[in-house]
Amino acid sequence: MASPQPRTALMFVANGSEDVETVGTLDVLRRAQVQVTVVAVEQAANASHVELSNGTKLVPDQRLEDTTALALTKFDAVVIPGGGPGTQTLKQNGTVLQVLRSYDQNKKTVAAICAGPTVLQAARLGLPSVQGGGAATTLAHRCLRLTSYPTARAQLESDYDYCEDTVVVDGHIITSRGPATALHFGVAIAKALVGDKVATKVAQDMLVV
Repeated sequence: MASPQPRTALMFVANGSEDVETVGTLDVLRRAQVQVTVVAVEQAANASHVELSNGTKLVPDQRLEDTTALALTKFDAVVIPGGGPGTQTLKQNGTVLQVLRSYDQNKKTVAAICAGPTVLQAARLGLPSVQGGGAATTLAHRCLRLTSYPTARAQLESDYDYCEDTVVVDGHIITSRGPATALHFGVAIAKALVGDKVATKVAQDMLVV
């Protein structure tokens, strides 16, 4: 019998993405045997790396400019780390927002941490759709429950059911608070992709309690 296909995840990063949230989440997922592809947004053509918010230099797997939106929709999950400058770059990029909407529409796992949920907001995930004339639909919708870094609360709580839990899982959307919660965030994504047994074993081995 053929082996099951490995689960895959796409992680968007940019200069100024938060170090622990990027590397910690990436490490947890790879320990859980999730194949993660790191895609840099607005990486200079002559640069070999992106520089995270506290100076860590990360070599991505590819640049956004070297792929297509369609290719980026083929993964099982998409992950958005925080970091103020990095999230500003992501939420101003039309391809990133298009990809997020595709994952949401197809009920694939969408995960964001720290200021990352503001990128989901920019993509209007969990919000009424906008019609051609610019008017929002009047159909009742249930508020998406999420969390973020405390400084993003004011921006998010008018649109969402905001809470302060370490990790919030609402259907296929996973959010978390910041650097200190990054490993828990990674474990939650792993559970969604590879199941409780594998994710729990990874958490135990890493002493994530």
